[in-house]
Amino acid sequence: MSNLNHNSRSVWKKWLIDSKLYHLPIWILYEVLSNLAFSTDTFSWTWQNFSITSFYLISHVVGSYFNIYYLIPKFLKNGKYLIYCILLFLNLLISPLIIILGFAITFQFDETVLRMFLSDQAVWAGTIYGSGISTIVYVMILKLVKEWIISQNRAKELEKEKLETELKFLKAQFNPHFLFNTINSIFFLIHKNQDQASDSLAKFSEMLRYQLYECNEAKIPLQKEIAYLENYIELEMLRQESDLNIAFDSKIRPENNEGTPVEIAPFVLMPFVENAFKHALKDSEGNYFIEIRLKKEKDILCFEVSNSINLQTAKSEEAVKYGGIGLENVRRRLDLVYPNRHKFEIEEKQNSFVSKLEIELN
Repeated sequence: MSNLNHNSRSVWKKWLIDSKLYHLPIWILYEVLSNLAFSTDTFSWTWQNFSITSFYLISHVVGSYFNIYYLIPKFLKNGKYLIYCILLFLNLLISPLIIILGFAITFQFDETVLRMFLSDQAVWAGTIYGSGISTIVYVMILKLVKEWIISQNRAKELEKEKLETELKFLKAQFNPHFLFNTINSIFFLIHKNQDQASDSLAKFSEMLRYQLYECNEAKIPLQKEIAYLENYIELEMLRQESDLNIAFDSKIRPENNEGTPVEIAPFVLMPFVENAFKHALKDSEGNYFIEIRLKKEKDILCFEVSNSINLQTAKSEEAVKYGGIGLENVRRRLDLVYPNRHKFEIEEKQNSFVSKLEIELN
């Protein structure tokens, strides 16, 4: 019962945040204080004043939120400045009409009010449009300042996280256990198949070079990351049991439609592959497999890794430890590198464990 209550509260909280209803008390306070500050007469809460204040609130909310949640993300942030300026001007022109409509509805098109309005059109227009424009500008400034502060904090946090995770990822990928097993496997290959041993040593050298020299940038070509995964898989296959079926399906073009290389943050994909090798077990039907799928749909990179498990012998707590780093650290890095631009899911089926990752690259 407590879990149901907790879930219902979580759903309610998420809905409250997504719908922005928690802004409502701030808007009401803003409108009340505006009335008190700019009213020439003693302000009283008559039905007419309440109605007019409500239409002011609706007009300001519609105009402000249309600007910050639609015009700015869709046009201003995408460099479409002329279109943004035109639509912003139309927004500033149209949204205050809600207030004029509010006067008409509140006073039921009373002739006295209409004559008063017509006699002081400039004053009324200045008051209505002045309040609408100033409110939209205030909200836009607050939104831009908030995003600037968030971006600055994220940049500092990302730099700090980069320093902290660099050694963690290096140790996670080339820990002594992996080094020992790989070198040992190549050593035995020298006596059995010198050509394969030479090829494996070359791949091992490529992985070391990639780790130490080629992945120091914030973003690297996706093809290099894929090559690193392929080398890692081939080296792991040297010491795996012969009945382990490994499939790596990669459908990626090295370049975008514009001809620029597809880029990704280094070592984002690696923990999932390492985890699959670490925890793959024969399932209850005797199947023993690791399947890796990588594709790109428009600007979305889709990565899926699944491995066979046996729920009778495997523990879920162990299955979500990615290469000694831990699930929370993987989520944390994704949140920092791809904020609001990724989707990460894990699914435990009857005979398999599946990790799904989607990243919006551009």
